[in-house]
Amino acid sequence: MERFELKTELPSLRYIEVNSAEPFFIYNYYNVDPLWRAEEKGNRILLLEPSVFEKYPVSKKCIDFCIALAKENIPNIQIYVGEFSELQPLSNSIFYFKEHPLNNYVGHEDSRDWMSDVKGEFGSFFSYWKKVKKQLV
Repeated sequence: MERFELKTELPSLRYIEVNSAEPFFIYNYYNVDPLWRAEEKGNRILLLEPSVFEKYPVSKKCIDFCIALAKENIPNIQIYVGEFSELQPLSNSIFYFKEHPLNNYVGHEDSRDWMSDVKGEFGSFFSYWKKVKKQLV
């Protein structure tokens, strides 16, 4: 019996040009939001961490799509394949990023965008949905 092994194929992009006096806006596979802090000047980095993809592999097509989406929609974005801990020493400036359970970053964490502000425990999806639907209408 052959063992099935999933592996993410990441590009070998490590060199980026940064202005260490400007803040860093860290995007990742889970945040490629072109509107996020778009009006602010700074280093825009799409960070692809090998450790994340070792635990949660995706296909090459998914990685290619993420990179293409970022390049097309986020002006001056640069791709960095490596860990946040390797990126962090490049600057003493602040690092901004959006909240996500897999992020292990240091800096200023912006809250994720939520569909509604409904919180709490619900017995079923539909009891939750009834409350959310009122806010969406």
